[in-house]
Amino acid sequence: MQYPEAERPEMPEYVDMNERRWRVVPSKIQGAYGCADYNNRTVTINPDTNMSMTDEIDTLVHELLHVVWYEMGIRAKKEANEEYVVTMLARGITQLMLRNIHLVEYFVHATLHERAARQYEDEGGEDEEYED
Repeated sequence: MQYPEAERPEMPEYVDMNERRWRVVPSKIQGAYGCADYNNRTVTINPDTNMSMTDEIDTLVHELLHVVWYEMGIRAKKEANEEYVVTMLARGITQLMLRNIHLVEYFVHATLHERAARQYEDEGGEDEEYED
């Protein structure tokens, strides 16, 4: 089966987590596909690896899970434990996304709905359902 050519999407420039912004940058990394730098709040993805789109998604998810690990204060007894857990979760999440586009679409639409509701509340709007 042939698939239509699609333009490769650009990597996001940043992610926000716990009121902090993390930059996402393409940069060469020796011996790695990606890296999360906790001190500089930077996620680096190696652009020179000729990764498939699936591998790029997996790498970004993997590095973002390191960000979640750090920001949520999760601690492991050994660094190897963190790497193992993050690797396995990234592979699982990537497979869920690739095999269930309806799930990804749900998350996108639900997130947009929640953002609109929060913006409405922030602007002083009230939900008629809860008015006294």
